[in-house]
Amino acid sequence: MPSPTLSPQPTTGYIHNLTSEQSTKLRQTWSIILYLINNHDDTTADSTTGPTAAGLTSALATHHLPPLDTVQPILDTLPRHPLPSLRAGLLSLAKHDSPDTLLLRFLRARKWSVPAATAMLLRAIHFRHTQDIDAQILATTELDALYEATAQPPQTPPIPGAIGATTVQTTATDSQAFLDQMRMGKAIVHGTDRQGRPVMLVRVRLHQPGQQSEAVVTRFILHMIETVRLTLVDPVETAVCSLCYILDDAIRRG
Repeated sequence: MPSPTLSPQPTTGYIHNLTSEQSTKLRQTWSIILYLINNHDDTTADSTTGPTAAGLTSALATHHLPPLDTVQPILDTLPRHPLPSLRAGLLSLAKHDSPDTLLLRFLRARKWSVPAATAMLLRAIHFRHTQDIDAQILATTELDALYEATAQPPQTPPIPGAIGATTVQTTATDSQAFLDQMRMGKAIVHGTDRQGRPVMLVRVRLHQPGQQSEAVVTRFILHMIETVRLTLVDPVETAVCSLCYILDDAIRRG
């Protein structure tokens, strides 16, 4: 894919145009994440211990950063969304993104609240683990679904160290339903906009939830999201999702 020609970013809050306050909030988020990895990651510390408000505040002070008004959202999230390894989960979520770009997405989504953004990040990593994104979405391609639908053994080898439970079994019927969604063009990635952002077109009229199980619909949605993420070219950090109601014929004609 050729590198896009970009117009200047209209707003701040992105990796190339952070304000001083936004840069501080990014550093605060990193300090908290690194503290959790180094002191309370299941692979580095006793999993029976947990982070404390004093420990999080101390981590910020160590890096000469101002304290947060509250860290309670972080303390409340961790027990409800446990992870076998925060370090591995963070790397799995980042993929080819700049780690700073990844954290900035969560900070923008939570209006630059560091506690809320960190809690959201932890929930996202937990979700990817429980949904087995690496092993069941990224590693199992459309070709694997075709083999499963025709009762032939999948050809894609497992990814060593993939993050996820790797216990989800896909039936031939589910694989066929997944392929049906791909073939009908319910969602497609169609070029880029003027800022170089990939555009996902969703043809709403083709969505018939009664014809697929919730698990199959979820697999298809995650497949499309992960595919679009892999098409991002630096310095582009976001994609566009467009719902199409009246353009189906034009899209079909190309």
